[in-house]
Amino acid sequence: MLRAERDADLMFSNLSRPSAEQTESQPHGLHCGMCGGLFYVDDETIGRVRSAIERGLSENPFCCEDCEAAYEDEEQEH
Repeated sequence: MLRAERDADLMFSNLSRPSAEQTESQPHGLHCGMCGGLFYVDDETIGRVRSAIERGLSENPFCCEDCEAAYEDEEQEH
């Protein structure tokens, strides 16, 4: 693993994982941009998604863990 990859992993390791159920720490509903599933996220995650949308980076950059894993698997096959 390259140092940059390790550093990126560490940077995002503090983010909480999306939940299928709304909790006090994850009150914001957010749909996956790939499968459309509803997940609940924390303030930091919703802030990053809103910021990306406002900057015109994507309509919905949020991707659930299952879709992200499937995408990574597909990328490795090619």
